[in-house]
Amino acid sequence: MISFRDKNYMYSHNRMKPTAFSTHLHKYYEFLYFVHGDATYVVEGNEYKASDGDLFITCPGELHSIAFRSDRDYERHFIQISEEFLSELGIDMLALLKEKEPGKNNRIPRELLPVAEVDRCFFGVQNQVEKRTEECELLSKTYVIQLLSIVNSLLYAPVETKNTENERVTAAKEFINKNLKSNLSLDVISEATYTDKFYLSHLFKKECGMSITDYISMQRIALAKKLIMDGRSATEVYADCGFNDYSSFYRAFKKLSGKSPSEFFRGKK
Repeated sequence: MISFRDKNYMYSHNRMKPTAFSTHLHKYYEFLYFVHGDATYVVEGNEYKASDGDLFITCPGELHSIAFRSDRDYERHFIQISEEFLSELGIDMLALLKEKEPGKNNRIPRELLPVAEVDRCFFGVQNQVEKRTEECELLSKTYVIQLLSIVNSLLYAPVETKNTENERVTAAKEFINKNLKSNLSLDVISEATYTDKFYLSHLFKKECGMSITDYISMQRIALAKKLIMDGRSATEVYADCGFNDYSSFYRAFKKLSGKSPSEFFRGKK
């Protein structure tokens, strides 16, 4: 593992056996270069099947996780940069990224990437980090800036996706997403999908890297964030997102987003 942290950016390169990454968020912009593995990247409830060489991008506050589908070794580089890093440049290189809808356009597939250039950016940062010379910080930043330029030019390129997920898991997700306001017990979901609940629970965890309960919570909070961004108050939306009371909604929102509903609302005004 190689890792370096500056006050305004961080770089890491790692090879590992698949390890569960629970849903989390950052205050940074994250650029994850997926070298190889067998995984699904989940952002704000939207899923992206990862292919070797893909680039994944998350903005500050976007809920995301990685779910592994097999024991194949996982390798990735990632760079995180702060708003302060961008402000020091004197030009907003991520204006398009800041305007995007949460959970959308988080993946740039290998087929659309100038692979040699992206490799050069990540390995350029790694090379400087390993040298630890006086000019390391400055030279590392030049490679980060080049990466931002590439991302900015490719961000909204059209992407075709193909679903290779087990049909029972897909059916469970579709039922959940259509009924977030309703009671979503395992018994209800298994009956709706004509699947034994123990088998469905096991299969869902294997395919998605998270439990059905965690998936429901993530989807409900993602919906709540969208409704709040549309101007509705947290005290109005919790019932529409399937929570029985405001206190349980508040706890789930705080746990998954890192902010209270009111803090999130003020940040989006």
